[in-house]
Amino acid sequence: MLHPASNRAKFGAPKLKRPTQRRKSKVRPMKITIEVDCTPAEARTYMGLPDVEPLQAEVMAEVQRRVMGALSLTDPQQLLKNWVPWSAQGMETFQSLVRAAGAGWGASTDPEPPKPKSRS
Repeated sequence: MLHPASNRAKFGAPKLKRPTQRRKSKVRPMKITIEVDCTPAEARTYMGLPDVEPLQAEVMAEVQRRVMGALSLTDPQQLLKNWVPWSAQGMETFQSLVRAAGAGWGASTDPEPPKPKSRS
């Protein structure tokens, strides 16, 4: 029986050298994708989360009630009543506001312009 090492030496095959230090291989993280086909209620039950459907229904009913109540404010007549109180007193107040704003920009309510001051 022939020994493998003697065959290498006999036929001139190169002897393999083992490295003294092992090379560090690049370790890559393994990626795994798992698809779960279930309803949200089944997922909550599986994870042990509480059933919030009754609370959610109550909150949504309250939100709907508030939205429907706010829709009455979108009526054009109601908007004008809320935004612009055009009573007689409201008109006078608005006119005085416009006059004051015009006077602040250099517009004068006096019929005569002011006279320049003389240097003495």
